[in-house]
Amino acid sequence: MKFQNILLLLTACLLAGSCSDDDNDGAWFLPRTLQVMDAKTDAPRANEPLTLNFIGDDGELYSHRHTTDENGCIHFKGSTQGEYRAAFSYFPGTASDCFHSFRLDSGDEAPIIMTVEPLAKEFRSAIVITGMLADAKGSDTNNEYIQFMALEEIDFAQTPYCVIACRNNKVNAKGWVQGSYVTYKFNLTSGRAAKGTFFYVGGVNKRLNGNSSADISGANWICSVDYNTQAGADGIGDKTTGFLHNYNSNGNKNIADGIAVFKGTEVDEKSVPCDAVFYGATITTDVYNPAGYGYRIPDNDLYSTKNLLSGVGQPFFGQGTNTFLFPDGGNDAGEFVFFGGSFTQGGYYRGRLSAGSWPPMLRDRSPTSKAGTALRLISDSGRGARCASSLSGLPEKSPFRKERAF
Repeated sequence: MKFQNILLLLTACLLAGSCSDDDNDGAWFLPRTLQVMDAKTDAPRANEPLTLNFIGDDGELYSHRHTTDENGCIHFKGSTQGEYRAAFSYFPGTASDCFHSFRLDSGDEAPIIMTVEPLAKEFRSAIVITGMLADAKGSDTNNEYIQFMALEEIDFAQTPYCVIACRNNKVNAKGWVQGSYVTYKFNLTSGRAAKGTFFYVGGVNKRLNGNSSADISGANWICSVDYNTQAGADGIGDKTTGFLHNYNSNGNKNIADGIAVFKGTEVDEKSVPCDAVFYGATITTDVYNPAGYGYRIPDNDLYSTKNLLSGVGQPFFGQGTNTFLFPDGGNDAGEFVFFGGSFTQGGYYRGRLSAGSWPPMLRDRSPTSKAGTALRLISDSGRGARCASSLSGLPEKSPFRKERAF
């Protein structure tokens, strides 16, 4: 008889949705929907992970991983007795950077809308280095080049820049301006680059990835030099068969090599580049000498002049946390290496992180045509930004002919 009374009491409590006033009248039985919408595209973020954290009024923390459906929604049973915090990664596979906090109202059944957009981090350069062909198929002579993107309109006659590549062979106190075999300089003093367009610096052959590949002379070449017969600009760099090191350089040690862009053409050992990247596999004292010299780096998406944890200064590549390296292209494979990333004027949303390279069988594709791997420019107004090289006048069968979205 006592058991039957307990059973009847439990049944009554369930029907009422509560066993006492403290249980808040069925607070855990509220079916709710949260929808994730992209502010840049006005589209739902479908089939992507979302973490939903719940902090009860008693201070207990609960966390659950969801995946949005085809409408960008997750469905859950909620409570009015605590606060929710949704965490979402704008760029899949990266740390959560979009958050939305809310409490539930038992009288409101409307979907909760979480609007997400990328958070821009500071990027002080008007030019970003986006890719390179360091080892053309066959001869490298006058076939190597670097790809850049202008993040704002640039008239190089009015606002000159310079580019320096380092091929590491015992850096000295002069760093980027060491010259000789170690560094090679290009001055960018004419031509224009529109905001959001790619431009190129390199050898005079202007071929896609070697002597037998497509002619890309119709691209926006701001500076092309016969580096086989000419020394680097302002005497920085000897004439050479290749100003970018290959995978098998340095006796197959693959010591780090680098590329830097400076605002202006007058640079010295104290000049700090506005953007720089390094590639290779190993960092040695050939790159950074603990005596206090090497290649100066900017504060960008890859490197920092101050250790963010300790606050200690680290102005050189290879010093402290400044160790990020992009991979080389394959040896004599004619691979163009994409650096990736999502940038806007004055900032970046997703840093560069070795987006990929051509496999040899695709070596006649444009370095701007591999959608999803090249750098993307997000416009100030958002909404489906597009960017492609300025490539008018190319043959109809050129791999550069069709614009692609990035």
